[in-house]
Formats: sequence, C-alpha cells, structure tokens
Amino acid sequence: MKKTILFYCQHLLGIGHYVRSLALAKGLKNHKVFFVNGGVPIETIPVPSEITFVQLPPIQADEQFQLLLTGDDETFLRGRAQKLQELYAAIQPDIIIIELFPFGRKKFQFELIPLLEANLRNAKRARVVSSLRDILVQKRDQAKFEERVCQLVNRYFDDVLVHADPKIHVLDSSFSRVGDLKANVHYTGYVVTQNGSAGKKADPHKRKSPFRITVSAGGGRVGLPLFETAVRSFPLLAAWRPVEMTLVTGPFLPPEQRHVLDALTEGCPGISTETFVPNLTEVLRHSDVSVSMAGYNTCMDVLQARVRSVLVPFTGGGNDEQWRRARALSEVGLATVLHPRKLAPENLRDAIVAAARSELPGLQVDLAGVERTNRLVSAMA
Repeated sequence: MKKTILFYCQHLLGIGHYVRSLALAKGLKNHKVFFVNGGVPIETIPVPSEITFVQLPPIQADEQFQLLLTGDDETFLRGRAQKLQELYAAIQPDIIIIELFPFGRKKFQFELIPLLEANLRNAKRARVVSSLRDILVQKRDQAKFEERVCQLVNRYFDDVLVHADPKIHVLDSSFSRVGDLKANVHYTGYVVTQNGSAGKKADPHKRKSPFRITVSAGGGRVGLPLFETAVRSFPLLAAWRPVEMTLVTGPFLPPEQRHVLDALTEGCPGISTETFVPNLTEVLRHSDVSVSMAGYNTCMDVLQARVRSVLVPFTGGGNDEQWRRARALSEVGLATVLHPRKLAPENLRDAIVAAARSELPGLQVDLAGVERTNRLVSAMA
C-alpha cells in the first residue's frame, strides 16, 4: 500500500548525509515522499520530480561543527520548527524517517522533539524510523550520551535502520547499549548512490600506462590539504611510472582555496581538476587507485567500483568516525590507510604505491541498502 513518508535530513559540513538520504528517498519508489532538507541546497544533485522537496531555512557548520546561523538565532530557529510542524500537520505522514537523530544532531532537538511529541499526541500516529550510517561518532561522556539516546529511542522511535554490512561493522562497536533499545534494529546493507552492486573490475596492472589516480574529498569543504599533498606527490609518482591524476574537488571547496589549487596545478599537464562528477563510481572503475577521505558515500563508491584505494580520514573537531571506518575497511583488506597526521607527499606516494601493489578487494560486500530499506519500509504497518 502506498504510504506518505516524511524524510528529514540535516547535513552540516559535507554532503554525505544528504547524498545517502536522497538515495534512500529515491528508492522508496512506491510511496509519496516529502524530503525535508535542513542544510544548504545542493544544486549539483537533482531531485526527482516524484519526490516533494521541502527546504527549511538552511543551517551549516564550520570545521569544528559549530552551527552557522543567519540573522536572529531564536527567530530563525523558531521559524524552522514551525515550518516542520506545519508540514507534518498538512501531510499527516504514515512514516517519519529521521536521518541520524537521536544518535546525532542533538543541536536539532529544538525542532525534532516538538515534531515527535506532536506525533505521539496524534490519533493517527506515524511510525518513526531512525536512519543511521554504519558508525557513530564517540562522545566525551559516552555513557551519558548512550543513556540519552536510549530514552529518546524508547519514547519516540519504532525502528532503527543501520545502513551497514554487519560482516564489516556492527552498531554495537560504536554504541554499546543496542540491547537496551526497544525499537526494532535492522541492518540494510550499505547504501550506494548509483544503481547496481559491486561491478566487475579489470585488473589495471594488465592495462597500458599511464597509471590513473583519482583524488576526491566528498563535498570538498575540508579537502585542500589532501589535494595539495596529492599534487606535491605527483612528481614523486611520475618518477615511479607515467601517471595521470584527476582531482575531484567537490562543490563546497571554498573559491579562495580553488584559486590556490589552480595555481599549484598550473603547468602540470598530467593533472586535471573537476568540481563535480555525477557518477564517481564510474570514474573510479577506470582508475588504478582512488585517494580520498573516508566518508560513508566515498567509501561506498570505492567498494562499488572495486578499486584499490588509499583512505586519508578526516579527524577534525574530535571526529573519529572516518578513522574507525577506514580502519575497519583496512582490517578486511579493502583499503590502505594513511593517518592525516602523516599526510605528506612522500608518505602519500608510498601509500599509493603500496595500494597499487595490493590484491584487488575480494570480500563480497552487501551494497543493497537502498533496495532493502524500501522493502523494510514497505512492510511497515
């Protein structure tokens, strides 16, 4: 039966939460989806006409995850909360899907708790689902954090969807009180943004030169150190073998940083720069090595492309999520990891050479998160 679904997503620094949530929303093909975006609009990623897109007054964050607001804070936040409640009252959803909360996005409880309380009071109460990536950021007071999450989940939520393959990562490894949650916990497999499972990969060692390297950094807002180091490693790599390097900066690389990067690559015929590519997976399939941070969606592009990879995780703002993901993938032979503290041209060159000489990833990874999420949501009463 066709359901009305309110899907709430708030991205702050990068675009990963948005990309993953929109992929899930697109997969809910037999339902009426209202997709609520609380972050800045991302014009490079089109929204299908069958999805009703609702843009809240946008909020973003700096590299330390401090919120950047517009105008009078109290009035601004009140306006967002009111718009969300008005949408709920107007569409009377059958299901509410909230990305990350209450396992994250605590600063957005000003609008989410009133929404959830209104739903509790509604005789036509919607089923409430938390949509989680594979790994949660660890907190200074983890016990206090987990107690708060348990209370909120047990009061408001019916289901928790973990978009991961339990062969690689389980929720228990970053949240110890899974057993105290009254909600149903489902593993969906990883969410990929392009259709299809992991594709066949021709061994690049059998392909003629030049050696192709693709360097990416998600949305790009914190990508300049990786791009600069990659460019400076290029002469070292060229001394090893003929090389071509493509930098995919992402739409959020600040203009002044793009100018720095353009100046650095000027006169380097083996290096090309793209702001955005619509299908990174396909680009990686034609690469010998991928160099990137370790955000969820980038890692899924790497896994789907079955490309040798070097992961340089982002660890700013006390964020350990990307480091934990990179380490988990490395432990099962799916990536080479370079800690950002060791990011230097020589070290990056060595990591790329090591990745190039490694075996192609052989582990079969569950990438059916979009399809399985659709089946689970469709089966919900």
